[in-house]
Amino acid sequence: EHVSPVHMRASLSSIRLKEGDYLYSNKRRPLMQMVKDTVGRHDFFFPACDYWRYKIDFDDENHPNCHDNLKKAMAAFGVDRPVPDPINWFMNNQLDENWDYIIEEPRSKPGDYVQLKAMEDVIV
Repeated sequence: EHVSPVHMRASLSSIRLKEGDYLYSNKRRPLMQMVKDTVGRHDFFFPACDYWRYKIDFDDENHPNCHDNLKKAMAAFGVDRPVPDPINWFMNNQLDENWDYIIEEPRSKPGDYVQLKAMEDVIV
């Protein structure tokens, strides 16, 4: 069981996270709750950057990436399974006039944070 952005969007009926929202699992159970957010803009549509993103988009086969970093971090807890889609904290995406996503500069500044309350035992 893991936090699942696709199930969160359905459970929240929203594409934005806000204080008080739950972070739902792939079994639609609330695993965490966002209790404080000093930024108010986060993404849960885009997948984690990975080897293929850097190879295809930037012709770079050796760039560190979020997918591999998370896989290594989970292995330290004995978890060996596919990496779930992320919540991209502080990522500022917008919909343009065609309803396509564009990524803009983050709104966050030094000292900004998100505070989560665990509803279950979780690895974060």
